[in-house]
Amino acid sequence: MPWTHLARPRVLASALALVSLMPGMSVAAEESETVRRTMPGVVVSSPPTIDGVLDDACWSESPSSTAFTDPVTLQPATQQTVVRIAYDSRAVYVAFEAFDAEPERIVGRNTKDQVRPRGEDYVAFGLDPFHTHQFADRNFFIINPAGAKYAHLAAGRAEKAEWLGLWKAVARVTERGWIAEMEVPWRMLAYPERSQPIDIGLNFDRYRQSTGEKSWWSNIGLQEFNELDGHWTGVLPPPRERDLRFMPWVYAGVGGSRSDDMTARAGLDARYAFTPQFTVVGTVNPDFENVEQAVEGIDFSYGARFVGDRRPFFQEGKTILGSGYYHSRRIPNMDAGISLFGKVGNRSSAGALATYDDGGEANLIARGTRTLTDTTNVGVVFLSHRDDDGTNLIGDVNGSTRWRRVVVGVDVAQTWDGELRGRQAQGSISFRGDNLSVEIRPALIDADFVNRLGYHPFLGYRGVRGLAYYGRQWRSGPIRRASAFAGFERQDFEIGTVFRRTAEYGANVLTQSDYSLRLWWYGGRYEELQGEGTLVTDLGARSSDAFTNYGVRHEWGTRQGLPYRSEGVYGSVRVGDVSSSVNAAFVRHDVSRRQTIWTLTYDRSSALSIGGRLIWQDDDMNGYLAIRRSGYAGTEFYVIAGDPNSARFRSRYVVKVIQAF
Repeated sequence: MPWTHLARPRVLASALALVSLMPGMSVAAEESETVRRTMPGVVVSSPPTIDGVLDDACWSESPSSTAFTDPVTLQPATQQTVVRIAYDSRAVYVAFEAFDAEPERIVGRNTKDQVRPRGEDYVAFGLDPFHTHQFADRNFFIINPAGAKYAHLAAGRAEKAEWLGLWKAVARVTERGWIAEMEVPWRMLAYPERSQPIDIGLNFDRYRQSTGEKSWWSNIGLQEFNELDGHWTGVLPPPRERDLRFMPWVYAGVGGSRSDDMTARAGLDARYAFTPQFTVVGTVNPDFENVEQAVEGIDFSYGARFVGDRRPFFQEGKTILGSGYYHSRRIPNMDAGISLFGKVGNRSSAGALATYDDGGEANLIARGTRTLTDTTNVGVVFLSHRDDDGTNLIGDVNGSTRWRRVVVGVDVAQTWDGELRGRQAQGSISFRGDNLSVEIRPALIDADFVNRLGYHPFLGYRGVRGLAYYGRQWRSGPIRRASAFAGFERQDFEIGTVFRRTAEYGANVLTQSDYSLRLWWYGGRYEELQGEGTLVTDLGARSSDAFTNYGVRHEWGTRQGLPYRSEGVYGSVRVGDVSSSVNAAFVRHDVSRRQTIWTLTYDRSSALSIGGRLIWQDDDMNGYLAIRRSGYAGTEFYVIAGDPNSARFRSRYVVKVIQAF
């Protein structure tokens, strides 16, 4: 009997045993959680100068707080942080004093805005103006010791500065640690319109790279339950004028199907915040050709791979519209589009995205959600795709609730494609402990379920999946983080034949010296193929350093009844303002394949950069080089040689200019 047939019941039994421990573990976890903290809202008479020096009079008027907690030890952080917050009719002001007994070990590598910190120190604060304790309503602002800042706004925004909003932040390393000051204009935020003061969800956090310690002002735990955020009380946001912005663009170039082809295009993006809670974004003749998309890998997959979408228009409102219902890469082109998203009252959110193509294709994605309690919400989704082949409609209802550490969810969808077609349904029950997580997920999808806007690599099956995960963190000793997981899939086709009988096991370790090791085995029976399975090993060095790291990956076993082997190397290096990375993969299966992706970037300043990408894949090669001034206010321009997304190199030269009003 194949080993996987024995492994299947063992994995299931292990998962059920872990589930049986949940009640006791749940209570223990709840007893350790902290009470929400509060800070009063204080209006300052004069704003601070954002310079990293806390000598402004307003800081002496502002409330301060400390006593940050490490959620791993449930003890006060080893290095404390003092925070201050105040506001006026124009902006919210925040100051951090991050004390550190070893300031020489403070790490601040990144110098470019809107790059989320990885492997470096940072401080952050979050605001939940609607006080719903939902991630979709949360704004957070991060800065590292080098002064690079990152903002995530509620509902999801593209990273274009004129769309995101201009905010100030300055950091400075001192003999006692480091200091950060922030100024966030109210006009960046969505908030309820009120004539009386309101309470706003509030939290602060800090990460120290030297020890891996993340600490919270109001401890929301390792699972980061947002209802444990603190409160900013008695705050009266200002009334706001309606905000209309235009961003026309134009580009001209030479090269295309023939090297002497001349091209010229123009388009317009517009954004209008017609209330402090609701926004509409429109685009006419969008430029998708010059957006660098993600590259699909060559590793083996039984079904279609998921490849992410980087086009800015589809990032607008993405938190409200969701990503599990439609895949925007299924809309490759369009001539016009519009997206509306925001709050309908304090507890409801709504969003809609529509696109139109002159070729006759039209798409609509609409979603509404209602927060019933801090941990319970329900939602509906509607999708429509129309082209020359007809109209495809999808209706979906979903909901989830959490009681302490136990989460239950359900999602049911029905499709129409000229007539009533198939359905998709899935449920889940999970336990989310500080160290242990267990999930059981039954699901079905009919063979005639048609969603022309979705990502569905397989149809016509039903069954159950399960996963158990255990992870720990340490603040001292040789190991920083370690985890292990085990899972199973037991699924059959509608006609009763076997689809999958698989199991997976794995472990991950990160050392204090920043080496990482990942082991993963996945295999079993796939349809009529028995004895399928591969073992993956991945060894990395400087693993938490986003700029200088390297590693090797190896996978071997059996896929589709044939020997399978894959090797890969990856790495990045940064010298001064020049960053370079390479990712190379070699696959040996029924045919041999190879892929190498090399990128190079020179950051001349925080706004101006020169960079490009080369891709060698099998017998094809493509590359492009670009000079960019982007990501900040004012005129943006791009000079591009080549095509970022072509399979083969194109002799093409483009100049693009964007101006915001």
